[in-house]
Amino acid sequence: MEITEEQRLAFNKRAAELRAKYPGLDLSTGYGWDPGSAADVGAEKLFEEFPVTQEPLQKISLEQARGMPDLLAETFFKTLQINYESPEQYATETVRTYAQKKWGIDLDPSEMVIATLYIETAGRHAPFNASVAFSMTLTQAMLRNWQQNGNGDFFDHLSRLEGYRSGGFEVNVVHSPLPLWNCAAYEAVYRKTTPQRYDATTHLHMRADEFKQYVWDCNLQAHYQARLGEFWKEHGSYYNLLIKGSFLKAVYRQAAAGSLTAEDKGFLLSALGLDASQPWETLTWERFVNAPLLRTVTFRELIVYRYTATDILAIRNELTGRVTLYIPGNSSPFHGFDSEPLAAEWLGQQCRDPRKRKALESHFRMEDDGDGPFLSGLHAALAGLAVYPKFLNQATGYWPPRSTIKFGAAIEWPFTHFQQALKERLDSDAAQTIHTQSDYWKAAAAEGVTDAILVLGAVVMVAPEVSPLLAALSLALVGLGVDETVEGKDKAEKEQGLAHIQFGVLNALPIIAEVVAGAIDAGRVVREDAASSTWETDTGVETQADATPESLAAEEQQARLAEQARHKRIDDTERGFGIEPEGLRSLRAAIRAKLRTLEYTSPLKNGAWTLASGANETYQVFDNLTNTYESFIRLHSKVYRVEWVEAASQFRIFAPYEAGPPGPFVKELSLGRWDLDLKPGLRGGESFDGSASAPIDTGAVPVAPYPPIVLQPDIPKIQIEIPMDGVEMADDSYFIHRDGKRTRVYYDANPELPGWTNSRGDYVWRDRAGEWHSAGAADYKKIESRIAQSKDYRIYTFPRLPELPANATAIPREVHYIWMGNRIPGEQLLTNLSKNAAKSPDLAFTLHIDIDNELAFHDLSSRFINHPNVHLSRLKDEAFYSDFLKSESAPMFDYFRYGDYQNLAAASDVLRYRLIYEYGGIYMDCDDIIMSSFEGVSLDAGPCDVLMGNEVSAPSFNYVGPNTSHFASLPRNPVLKELLREMQRRYVSEDPVFFTTPRPHLDTSTQALSAASKAAMAPYMIKIFELTGPSVFSDVMRKLRPDYFDLLARSLEPEVIISAAYTEQMEAARDFYFPFKRKTRILPGSANEW
Repeated sequence: MEITEEQRLAFNKRAAELRAKYPGLDLSTGYGWDPGSAADVGAEKLFEEFPVTQEPLQKISLEQARGMPDLLAETFFKTLQINYESPEQYATETVRTYAQKKWGIDLDPSEMVIATLYIETAGRHAPFNASVAFSMTLTQAMLRNWQQNGNGDFFDHLSRLEGYRSGGFEVNVVHSPLPLWNCAAYEAVYRKTTPQRYDATTHLHMRADEFKQYVWDCNLQAHYQARLGEFWKEHGSYYNLLIKGSFLKAVYRQAAAGSLTAEDKGFLLSALGLDASQPWETLTWERFVNAPLLRTVTFRELIVYRYTATDILAIRNELTGRVTLYIPGNSSPFHGFDSEPLAAEWLGQQCRDPRKRKALESHFRMEDDGDGPFLSGLHAALAGLAVYPKFLNQATGYWPPRSTIKFGAAIEWPFTHFQQALKERLDSDAAQTIHTQSDYWKAAAAEGVTDAILVLGAVVMVAPEVSPLLAALSLALVGLGVDETVEGKDKAEKEQGLAHIQFGVLNALPIIAEVVAGAIDAGRVVREDAASSTWETDTGVETQADATPESLAAEEQQARLAEQARHKRIDDTERGFGIEPEGLRSLRAAIRAKLRTLEYTSPLKNGAWTLASGANETYQVFDNLTNTYESFIRLHSKVYRVEWVEAASQFRIFAPYEAGPPGPFVKELSLGRWDLDLKPGLRGGESFDGSASAPIDTGAVPVAPYPPIVLQPDIPKIQIEIPMDGVEMADDSYFIHRDGKRTRVYYDANPELPGWTNSRGDYVWRDRAGEWHSAGAADYKKIESRIAQSKDYRIYTFPRLPELPANATAIPREVHYIWMGNRIPGEQLLTNLSKNAAKSPDLAFTLHIDIDNELAFHDLSSRFINHPNVHLSRLKDEAFYSDFLKSESAPMFDYFRYGDYQNLAAASDVLRYRLIYEYGGIYMDCDDIIMSSFEGVSLDAGPCDVLMGNEVSAPSFNYVGPNTSHFASLPRNPVLKELLREMQRRYVSEDPVFFTTPRPHLDTSTQALSAASKAAMAPYMIKIFELTGPSVFSDVMRKLRPDYFDLLARSLEPEVIISAAYTEQMEAARDFYFPFKRKTRILPGSANEW
């Protein structure tokens, strides 16, 4: 049945009315939608009034469109029917043809799997135990180029790889790991079954090594480049209008989805010459094509360093300065900002995510990527943005977003410019060569797919039929870090194109999520563990020199490996809710069965579920029987009841209906998702009821060191030229000869009025005749410009200063003391503790006690009854302490605490670093004295900062450096963790004779015995300093934090240089990193009661 243009207008008018009446109605596909599939009554009524044909609309050419003034823009785009073969379609057809021709097998490749079995053959008879290492369909294998080398020798690391065997092996598949040294690896192709069988009934006579060679030889790039050529031939003449239409349709769709404000929607419509209230459904083709661009709005290109993006646009309101970024290839491509600098900051933040950095990189020419001999490449620039405000490397320095990211000149015809830039970029990329055979086909195929994504991503909004394809193309790049896709909820939605498929990683968030997004962008930290369970996780050290493009490339490689491992485990049953989160996905079958017993499967109780205040997608239902709220979460596709565990500061799954063993802890992911918190210990390494279980096999994906220890970059280097004509240097001081006398002078580096000064502060200068004069600053300023230029200069470089950390946060305002032994502290110490508590009543004070005499604890408690900010805590009752006594530090602690040659001070050294690692805050020895109140004084630190006090000098113990009797830190500081490890390394490598030799003690009964015992103690104390005391502390800090450890030793050249501005910066840095020297002064004690 022919449909007139009048009918189309009437249809769209009626559709608008029905949308207003039925807000949930989806009519976005217009004609061609089967009315029988419409569940909404309003939709049925609409199609009853305006019946439509099920036949596709005939394509309308540009010439025809010009003669149709009432033609709707949406109608024109719907007639195009852009077709582009998906990678899956191509792989299926190609492999099927190959299998028929080569092996005479006529099966759908999606119904055949290539599998690698580990078969335990050594000393055994059939049926052999076997475990499945890899298994994927032939279609998946084709798309993923499944191999490392082209010769099929994939398992070089195993003892042997069995050749093809007719009928395969008779095996019994087991789910527990097998000892690889007893196994042979066997690769074969099997017919797919449910459940999957690996036996003679499914074994196909197709050699796996030959199939893998065939995959290696397939040139996917040529296929995709040919398809792209066909696309340009068919649609190139109006591609700029497709870009414009996709731009416009994205405005409407994103505004409807809630991720584009009404203000930005109106602004973008007006930028294209349209009224802010113009609906998409009634926009005519003529108006769409001919509407003039608004002159107060400009379209500009994005420039990173010196490289211009080919398809990212910045739309700037010249009246207000507001900027909207358009990043095509994402389902929510618009991002609005109040200014260009804010847009630059946001782009810089995106670079911190390796996937987003890679996605952003794909919007630039391939030739921009590498570094040249004199200029940094795009990759280095984006890497620099990722680590800013930290230092990238010596060659490139800092990459501030606001100066690195700029926006080009205004573009008069933006969409035509967009098309031309994209075509030039594709030509440029095609000229790039790949030199290594091992990477050739994989990289070449990726290049072809990437080109298709670029071209189709720019027009997907007006060609919704390609959105499932765009998702498939993105999936074809598995392991390359380009994209991540979430498909429609079911197959019918995908086929009909009705789902709003999310694609791309640079999408705008919904407006209602802006607060959450801000928290994420600011580096929101979720406490993932309690007390001891993360203690055994490895930590790494990343220094300033390590923060290079190579280290970032390694980070990206790890992300790619993780993606590859993740995609290998994808099952079609997971499509409805996306891929399972990592923790849930890694559960063994036995543990997964236990988790199933905790699922909440009952109908909802009376009363609607409500979002819990302050929680991330945690829902509550009021239980009338218990008069309390019950909390629930959705973990992937299942619902579980959870309870908040205060000691662990996180939720835990509990049995849904009755008392029973609790389940695992859970942690929050982004965008309201949850995952199991699989940490060492009960968090997942053991079964839910606490019984030991086998380690979880996570696919051997490399794990990055966490958290890294990153140094603070130095402030920019400061150098000055000092005029030296007539100035002499003697004994590290400067002198001039004036009036027959030698006068000492100092160089004032004041940038506004630099010059030599005398001891009174007057400026001195030399005239052209060589005579010296002096005057005050005001008079000197008048004649400064007329002073003869010096012929001799000295270049002076100011001592380096670290930048203060941008992510500094307040440390816990709590002081921790340790006391152990068989008695309570002496009267002098108790008085000092009380004075400290009175001096800073805003601080909390905790005395951690391990006293052998239990009655002494009660006596001690009564001593602080007048100080409510003092708390006593038995170490044996603290959660971390039992784990500490089982840690690698335990033997050293036990030796000094309970050994024959007890040294309680050394035992306290070992414990204090673990204590502050757990709690954070300030550690003080019991005899240390707080000299001034902390009230009103901020005490901030970065995640890897250890705050210290003044230097001490102990010549008899060969030590000069920070006093470890007091220091401060945030909890979970990896520097403290590494310090404990270094102490352990020194302990185990020490000569055993030291630990079996009686320790010396100080004897003060006579002056002679005191002197003799001090001399005898010196070698012992030097060793203690090196094992647990200040020496090992300084060695670790000097190695891990050279950026500020020696800050107290840095100074301007003594008695030579004066600079008030530099001195102010120096004191600010010292007050930050060494606050207990001056800012909040703490005086070391000398009680020596241990």
